Amino acid sequence: VPDYPLPRNPRATLYDHQNAGYNWLYHLYTIGSSGLLADDMGLGKTLQVITFLQKLHEERRLFPSLIVLPIALIQNWENEIKQFAPELSDSVYVHRGSKRLKELEALQEKQLIFTSYDTLKVDQLLLGQIGFECIILDEAQNIKSNASCRSRAIRAMQGKFRLAMTGTPVENSLEELWTIMDFVQPGALDSLA
Repeated sequence: VPDYPLPRNPRATLYDHQNAGYNWLYHLYTIGSSGLLADDMGLGKTLQVITFLQKLHEERRLFPSLIVLPIALIQNWENEIKQFAPELSDSVYVHRGSKRLKELEALQEKQLIFTSYDTLKVDQLLLGQIGFECIILDEAQNIKSNASCRSRAIRAMQGKFRLAMTGTPVENSLEELWTIMDFVQPGALDSLA
């Protein structure tokens, strides 16, 4: 994986492993692939991804993108974007709650959409009509059950670049890893059987 230039105005100094992760993410994107970022908790997966998003934003290749994460992490992501990539702050739309957008045209105008796993499941038919540049799952073990509606909804989304982030890609069985990888690279691990 080559070294790629960082965004022009980085607000954070990346550790070596975070810089390697950023290079790997950008490399996957440039070769038309996708990935699973499975660093342990506390190693800065979110910062690596925000740096990657910041670079795509500079190149005007980021929008529209979808970030799917547990509700409890939405505020954390918003805070980290404000701190490390403030130029993205005005682009963030949080799609959740009873007042969320229900019209496709209005939603297609949004640039960086944050939503929860359960909201995506409910709005699968709406969000599934959008061709996203990036679809990023934080705490991707939330789709570990292959047969769940949540997992099927995520895997049905249209996205050029797909990234799963989790420190625990396998909690109980290899089926969990297969399901996450089937989102990342559909068919790469053949059938579940």
